[in-house]
Amino acid sequence: MMYMKQIVLTFLATLCALGVYPQFTQDGYYRIRNVGSGRYITVTDNKGSVNVGATSADLGAVKLFKSFENVVSNPGTVLYVNEVNGLYRFESQGTDTHKIIGYDLKLKKKTDGSYLAYQEESFMLMYLCDARKENTEEGVLSTRSDATNYRDWEIIPLSSAGDNYFGVTSEFTYNGAYYSTLYASFPFTFASSGMTAYYVSQVVDGIAVVKEVPGNAVPASVPVLIKAASAEATNNRLNIAANTATKPSDNKLGGVYFHNTSKAHNNLTPYNPETMRVLGMTSSGKLGFVKADIENLPANKAYLNVPAGTPDELELMTEAEYETYKNRTFDVVATAGKGGTVAGAGSYKVNTKATLTASPEEGYHFTGWSDGTVANPYSFSVTGAVSLTAQFAPNEYLITYVLDGDRYSTSFCLFGQALTALEAPTKEGYTFSGWSEIPATMPAHDVIVTGSFTVNSYTLTYMIDGQVYATESVEYGAPIVLLDAPVKDGFVFDGWTEAPATMPARDVVVTAHYTSGIGGIVTDHSLVDVYTLQGVRIKSQVSVENLANELPRGLYIVNGCKLLVK
Repeated sequence: MMYMKQIVLTFLATLCALGVYPQFTQDGYYRIRNVGSGRYITVTDNKGSVNVGATSADLGAVKLFKSFENVVSNPGTVLYVNEVNGLYRFESQGTDTHKIIGYDLKLKKKTDGSYLAYQEESFMLMYLCDARKENTEEGVLSTRSDATNYRDWEIIPLSSAGDNYFGVTSEFTYNGAYYSTLYASFPFTFASSGMTAYYVSQVVDGIAVVKEVPGNAVPASVPVLIKAASAEATNNRLNIAANTATKPSDNKLGGVYFHNTSKAHNNLTPYNPETMRVLGMTSSGKLGFVKADIENLPANKAYLNVPAGTPDELELMTEAEYETYKNRTFDVVATAGKGGTVAGAGSYKVNTKATLTASPEEGYHFTGWSDGTVANPYSFSVTGAVSLTAQFAPNEYLITYVLDGDRYSTSFCLFGQALTALEAPTKEGYTFSGWSEIPATMPAHDVIVTGSFTVNSYTLTYMIDGQVYATESVEYGAPIVLLDAPVKDGFVFDGWTEAPATMPARDVVVTAHYTSGIGGIVTDHSLVDVYTLQGVRIKSQVSVENLANELPRGLYIVNGCKLLVK
C-alpha cells in the first residue's frame, strides 16, 4: 500500500509542477519527465486510486520509461494539461488524473524551474516521485522517495521543431512508402512532408477502401492509417494542436488505447478474428488488413471492423484505385475440343455474369469443361481471367447384322470409327451372297447390314456299266427323284443303288443294277428248275421256252440267275 501511495504522489507532484513552469503558460500538450531518473510518464491504463488521508495510492496505470525511443511514438506519453478551478487535470488516451485517482493535482514551482506535483488532505501531503533510483529503463511511480530530486518533474511542451517531438514509427514498407496505424486522443496535422492520413471508408469485394482525411487534419480520438516517406520517427513528425476538423462518419477503423497485462491493471481488448483485421501484408505481398494470430489488440493502434464472413485478407486501395478496380475487365477465353463449338467468350466487367454454351457437332456429345464443371450452359461470376475448354466425345451407335431376315450380330461403334464387315458366315448347302453396303466409318445413326445365302446345286450322276449314263443338277435339300429304268437288251433293270431322300451338300452318284433276261439264262439244258428268291423250288424240269407262259409275273431264280417275268 505504501508503495502505491508513493506512485500516486509522484504522479500528482509531476502534474502540479507542470502548472507553474515558465513554459507552461496555458492549456496545451506536454511530456512530463522526472528530473532525478530522466524517465517519462506514460499512461497505460485508466484505473487507479489515491487516498491522501490514508496515505495510500494505486498508480499502476502510469509507467515510467527512460529511453526517448520508447516514448517518441507513444501517445500515452502526451498529456494535455487543463486548468480546472485552480488545479490541474492531466488528460491522455481517453482518461485523466481525475478519472484514475479521483483528484486533480496541485503544482509547485521550484527555483530551478522544475515542479512538485502533489495533493493534500487534512494536512496530509503526498508527492509524486520515481521510486526507482537504479539506472534502468523502467521506473516506478510512487509517493515516497528518499532522493529529493526524484520528486521533481520537468513539464516539457510538445514541439515538432524541437527535441520533444512526437514522431510516427512505421510498421510496414510497401511500394517505397512506410505505413503504420495510430489511435491517439489528441488532434494533429503533419509537420513533416510526405505524410498522409487515411481512414477506411468501406470494405467491399475483398478490398479495404481508404479515403484521405480532409486536409490531413486528424481530429482527436480518430483511428487512422498513416503513410510516410520515412521509416524513422524523427522524419515523421506531428503538429499536435487543436483543429476544427470533424470526425468522418464513414470510418470503419476502430482503436484501442490500452494493452496492460499487469495483474492489478489488466486492461485488454480481445481480438476477434471473425470481425477484426489488423494492418499487415497479404499473402501476395500487398499492404492490407489481415487476420492476425494474436489474443488481444495492441495499444494506441487502429484495427478494422468487418462483418463476419469477410475474407482473411483485404487489400488496400484508394477510392480512385477501387473505382478502376471495380470497373476492370477480364478475358474469358473459351475453346472447343474436337467435336463441337463454344459460345460466350469475351471481355467481362468484374463481378458480372458470364455464360458459356457448348454445342456438340453431329455424332458428338458434350462431356464437361476443363475445370471439371459439367453444367451447360455454364454461368459464373467473373472475378479474374478465365480460360476453359469445352470437351466432347463421340457418340456410340448400334450396328446390326441381319442374315436371311434374322438378327445375326450386334455391336456398338463410336461415331467416325472405321467399319469392317464381318467375315462371311457359312451354312451347309449354301453359298453366302455377301453383306449389303457398309459405310467406311460409323455415321451418326444406327446401321443395319443385311446378308443372305444362295442355295447350292450339286450333281446327281447316273452310272451304267461304269459309264456316265446321265447327270442332273439338284439343289441342296431338294427331293431326289431317280430316272426311270433305262433299257438294256437281254437284261432286266434291277434298280439304282441307294440314294439320299434329299440332295445333300455334295455330289451324288447312283449306279444301275440289271438282272439277265430269259435269253440270258439259257444253258445247254432245255429243261430248268425254277426257284423263288427264298430258294423254294416251284417248278421242275420246265422248258425254257415255256417259262414266260407257265410262271406268273414276278422275280425268280433260274440257273443261278434272276429272271423277271412281266
